[in-house]
Amino acid sequence: MRKRLIERLTHSKQGSLGYTLTEMLVVIAIIAIACAIAIPSIFYLRDMLRFAQANNYAKSIFLAAQQNLTELRSDGGLGPIQAAGAHIIPDQVLTFPDEFRSEYVFTTTGEEAFSRILPVGSIDADLRDDQIVIEYNPITGNVYSVFYYSGNDMDLANQYEGGGIPREKSSRRPMLVGYYDGSGLNSSQIELEQTQAIVEFVNGQEGIVRVKIPMPESYFGDFDSFAAALDVDLSIYGEYSMAQQALAGKEYVPLVIQMKQAGDNTGCTVDIDGRTIIMEYKIDSLRNRSSFANLASGTQPAPAGASNENEAALTTLADESRFTHDYLDGRIFQLLPGENIKIISIIFIFNN
Repeated sequence: MRKRLIERLTHSKQGSLGYTLTEMLVVIAIIAIACAIAIPSIFYLRDMLRFAQANNYAKSIFLAAQQNLTELRSDGGLGPIQAAGAHIIPDQVLTFPDEFRSEYVFTTTGEEAFSRILPVGSIDADLRDDQIVIEYNPITGNVYSVFYYSGNDMDLANQYEGGGIPREKSSRRPMLVGYYDGSGLNSSQIELEQTQAIVEFVNGQEGIVRVKIPMPESYFGDFDSFAAALDVDLSIYGEYSMAQQALAGKEYVPLVIQMKQAGDNTGCTVDIDGRTIIMEYKIDSLRNRSSFANLASGTQPAPAGASNENEAALTTLADESRFTHDYLDGRIFQLLPGENIKIISIIFIFNN
């Protein structure tokens, strides 16, 4: 009896240490299914990370190239870039905006223009040696976009010239091509963006707003063309008026003065540096009907010999209500004499 019990326990113990063939097949099947699900996901995540990295590299290259070109432009050093030679944007590149096509060119890794736009030391050396295409404007120094590819199984420049590189993110993802673009500006907009106008207030016998506009490099020696292309407005904001309109829940409308309309160079002079346009506007004068209050109340300029209340000089305006006007769909325009003001110059450049 004792021997049989021992035998039973032994057989039971031995049986618990192994798996049947069916159990093993089930486990193998589960592992196979898990791998079938997990392995593609791993490759997908890997490619997503590589694609994200390629886009980040393209952005770094874009910023480095734009910084270098901006510095060269400010120092008047774009000449070598323009002389280095580059390639026109091919007609096959259908994704490039037609309105900018005549102004932009492209260069690729290893070319002279590329080396000047992205000199040694501007970015990591290994990154600089990868396949890169840069679209840029050699006159204004504006970078439109950068394509980047780190692999060796595709010629990025040839693919680009043939129109085979899309800009859309979803289309580029399978190719693992990085891309980054700027704000796609034409030359007029770029010149406006890079022209840092200075607004001065000359407080003498007359109050004069003086606007100084540096000419872009592309206009040096052509004062008439640049001056004629300018359209300049002054927007005048009153601190007290703005606060009152905000409390009333109404939209504030500034006083807008047109200093100059595009089409001619009337009122423009050249500074002694030969590179700056100067315009002036008298906003306060002791001459009759030429004070700032007259300007703010809409009673200036005045016809010669005007005497009625609607055309009155400042001294006849008895209360501040004359400076409040219903304006455009119930919005209020208001600018009071004596309050602190802020003057903003709004400049547009219109090219023919």
